[in-house]
Parts: sequence; C-alpha cells; structure tokens
Amino acid sequence: MRRADRLIINVLSNYGLTLVAGVASLLIVPTAIGSLSQTGYGLAAMLLATYSITETLAMCVNRAMQRYMPQDLASDDPKRVSVTFNSAVACHTVVGILAAIVVWYVKDWYVEEPGLSEALRRDGRLAGIMVCLSLVAGAPFFAYRAALQAMERFDLSVAYVSVGMVVRIAIILIFFNLGEGSITLFVISHPVVTIGAYIACRRALFREIPSLKESPRLVTGASLKTLTVFAAGGLLVTSGNILGLEGFRILVGKELGLSDAGGLSAVWTFRAMVFMTINSMTNVLLPTVSNLDAEGSSENIAKLFTFAAKGSALAAASVCLVPLAIADAFLVLWLGPEFRELRGLLYTVMLANVPVSIAISSQTVLVGLGRLSVTGPTVFVRGAGSLLAAWMYIRVAQSPTLLGAAICLYAVQAATSLYLFFYGFRVTGVPRVRGLVDGLILPMILGAAAAGMTWLVSWQIGDSHWWSIIVAVCVGEIAFLLLVLQFGLTPEERGRFKSFLGKVRGKMGAVRTPTA
Repeated sequence: MRRADRLIINVLSNYGLTLVAGVASLLIVPTAIGSLSQTGYGLAAMLLATYSITETLAMCVNRAMQRYMPQDLASDDPKRVSVTFNSAVACHTVVGILAAIVVWYVKDWYVEEPGLSEALRRDGRLAGIMVCLSLVAGAPFFAYRAALQAMERFDLSVAYVSVGMVVRIAIILIFFNLGEGSITLFVISHPVVTIGAYIACRRALFREIPSLKESPRLVTGASLKTLTVFAAGGLLVTSGNILGLEGFRILVGKELGLSDAGGLSAVWTFRAMVFMTINSMTNVLLPTVSNLDAEGSSENIAKLFTFAAKGSALAAASVCLVPLAIADAFLVLWLGPEFRELRGLLYTVMLANVPVSIAISSQTVLVGLGRLSVTGPTVFVRGAGSLLAAWMYIRVAQSPTLLGAAICLYAVQAATSLYLFFYGFRVTGVPRVRGLVDGLILPMILGAAAAGMTWLVSWQIGDSHWWSIIVAVCVGEIAFLLLVLQFGLTPEERGRFKSFLGKVRGKMGAVRTPTA
C-alpha cells in the first residue's frame, strides 16, 4: 500500500476512535456525577488520572519504539526488531512498577481531602489499590499497541481500543443506573478494558511481524541504553504535558477543592476530544517521519509537515470554533442548569485549545526527527510555567476561582505553543509566511465563518432542545467542510483525496460484484 494511502487510513481510523471516545465521555460524565456527586466524581477523576499519567509517561518509550522499530525492520539483521521490542517491554515493566509504588502513597493523600464521607474514602482507597495492581500487571502490555503503531497499523490498534471503550460505556451505564456504581468501578474499568485491547493488539502484532520473538533473553544492554536515551530526551515533553494537564487538576483539587476538580474534569471532556482529534492526525506522523528521515527525504518531510499543520488547525477550528455559539446551551442540557457557572471555563478551554492544539503537529514531527534539544525544554516550560502561573494566581488572589486559574494556565500554554508551532516550520524548511497563512490564519477564518453559520441557525430555531443543538452544529460543520473543500485545500491535496476515495469505491465495487 502506498504510504499516502496508509497515512489517510490511519488518520480516518483515529477519527473513528475520537468519535467513540467523545460519545463515551458525553454518556459517562453526567451518569457518574449523578451517582457519585460532583465531589465524588472529582476524586474518581484524580485517581483515574494516576493511571493516565503512567500511560503518558509510557509514551516516552512508545516514541522510541516508533523511532527505531521501522529502522530495525529495514535492516539486514532480522533479530534487531525482536531485541528492540523485548527491551521496550522491559522498560514498560519498570515504568509500571515505579508508578504503582508512587500511586500507593499518593492515594491516601487524595482520599484525606476534607469534606469527603467515610464511604467515599474507603471507595477511593480501594480504587487506588486496584490502580496499583493494574499498573504492575498491565504495563508490559503497553508495548504491543506501540509496536503495532510503529508498523503504521493504527487502524488495528484503534479498532481494539474502540471496542474496549464501548464495553466500558456499557459497564458503567448498566451498573450505575442499577445503583451499583462506585468510584472503584469507574476507575478500574478503564485499565481493565485497556489491557484487554492491548492483548488483542499482541495477536495482530504477530500477524504483522511473524518473525518477532518474545523472550527476556533478547533484552540487551545496548538496546536498553538506546531506548532509554531517546525516552529520556522525550521525558521533558511528557513531563511538560503532565504538568500542564494532570498537574493542574491536582492543584485545583488540593487548593480549590474536589468539587472544582470535578467541574474541571467534566469540562475537560471537550479538551480531551480536541486533543484526541488532533492526535488522530499527528500521532500517525511519527513512524512516517522516522521512515522519511531514514531515507533522507527532507522535501517530503516538509510537504508532510505543511499538510499536518494545516490539518491540525482545521481540526481545532472544527471542534473549538464551529460549535462555540451553542456551548452554553449544550452545557445546561448535558449536566443541568446548576452547572451553568462553568460556562466561562468551557469558553476558555475551547478557545485556548486552538493555539495549544496546532502545536501538536510540530511537536510530533520534531520528535520523529529526533529534534529533542529544543522541543523537550519548550514543552516542559509550557507545562511547568503554566502550572506555576496558575499556582501563583491561587496564592496571590484574595478569592481565587477555577476560571481565573484556568486563564493563567492557558495564557502561558498558548504563548509557548505558538513558539513551538513556528519552530517546526523553521526546522522543516517551510517558509514562515506560508506556514502562518496555511496553518493558522486561513483555518481560523474558515472556522469563524462556519461558527457564524452555527449561531445563525441556533438563533432561528433556538437552542433549548437537543435536536436544535444537533441541527445547528451539523449545519455549521457541513458549512465548514464545504469551505475547506473550496478554499482550504490545494489542487494537489484535493487530487490525493480523490485518488484515495476512488480506490475505496473500486474495492467496495469489487466486493459487491459476485465472481463468476
């Protein structure tokens, strides 16, 4: 399969995962808040974040695998890929054990928060213990999904993870609606279905690489050093992302209270959707860029980066700008009128995630090229600096609020993200003016125009019912799609998509046509 076609398939597959994850969040969050209360949901979100942080830390090793496994397969030594893979499994195992030790002590710090009932404390402690066990047992399986993605088979990994998400939705909705919901069930259901998906990835991986061997004997000091050095370079990137996300959630929970942490976690559902949407386009780039870099194809890297930057900006505009006009009404219908006070936070998150999201393409390409000397410190400063700004606001302000802390956080993140965005153009050799127009100005203009259409429709039909919100957003998104097709793509990009769609129609026609 041509690399361009594989890239399109991977992007579309990840969009499917984004849709599943979005539906999951929209269904799960109000159910959990209704059963656990906003404070209980805040505690559950903070405990679940400990597992998510470990998954994020494991991405350092995943990036190293995606950097080196394609090169191993291209080498003359068939054993190299097995050595790299088993060394990565060893790294993941160590990460899981260390994380479990940290979570064991952190869980008590969470559950001792004032205002929690004794029942919630017991439930939270049990959830923390289950997270520790799942980290020790499940961390080695992280390598299977990462290896499958290194083979550019995001479509397979996405399929398994999506099935796991659907199973988790069913579990939570059934048990919580039967009155059997708990913090432990909410938290532990995520790692259980995730590990199950990764086990399925293992089977697919061995179909992709039949020669792959599993054995601790294949772990070598040289391979561990190579992976560790690359992962350590990416650790600044990962640490920065953690500080700017989970660090802020912890800060809010400890300084402003678990109720505010619950409100933040609910609104961050949209941040997660934005992040997954952009990741659906950019995380497929790392192994592709690594392959192109190994081939010395700098011209194709520049073209790929330009297309990815534009795609990230268009996706950010689609998710953050187009539905902006009905965000307030959606919040009320989704969580209830008592959560209307979170609308300022919702607007802040949606608008601020535009500059933050468009920098993800730069970050991914730069990591794929091994340019960590600037990328790592910049992302770390973005996370640590934004967290410091929010902490200073909480300490200095007489009556600190969640909205004020979020504004301080995102002001720093937006500024550093724009710097990283332009740095990516400089490294890949793309002219800055072209990058600014294609990767920022044009997508924002198209998004603003489509947002106007959303507002116009909602003004005409109202926004007090689900059907009216859905109609307004659909009209806005369709208008945005038409604007992108007309003004947002170059003739070459249109031709590439038409060629891909033609192949898809041809294959579907071949399936429908019976053989003689």
